[in-house]
Amino acid sequence: SVNVADSTDVRNAFKVLMFPDAYMYQAETASSKNQWLEIIDQTKQQHKAKRDMQRKSLESLSREDSSHRRSRAAIDAACEQAELLEADWLQDAPDDLDVYIAQRDFEGAISLIEKTKSYLSGLTENHAVRDIRNRIQHRTKNLAQVLVKELRGSPVGSLRG
Repeated sequence: SVNVADSTDVRNAFKVLMFPDAYMYQAETASSKNQWLEIIDQTKQQHKAKRDMQRKSLESLSREDSSHRRSRAAIDAACEQAELLEADWLQDAPDDLDVYIAQRDFEGAISLIEKTKSYLSGLTENHAVRDIRNRIQHRTKNLAQVLVKELRGSPVGSLRG
């Protein structure tokens, strides 16, 4: 609202600006005009406070939602890690691969590698999954080296035509 100065033609007037329009009103008395201006100013402040509160509430909800998503992701990762630790066969897989390789049970080793890779592909990447994956990858390379040595030393490997 805008207080309009009294002139010879208009007394006790004020304007209310509502973009893109402007409205001019005239009160009967100066005290009535001041009451209107005060009520309009209070209403504007209440409207602004309500709008600010709504904006803050939306921001808070957005932060809570983001925090909730992060918390949910952390809980999911912890559950997966717990499941991973409960899968005894998976924890033992690297050691079992060493045994298969030492016993020259290459088919058993390959079967266990495939089973482990398949199981790990369904899990979200985290420290525990990376650790098991790296240990299996190391054993897989070890298996390949042993197979190469076996083939070089066997009569089948030396059959070059």
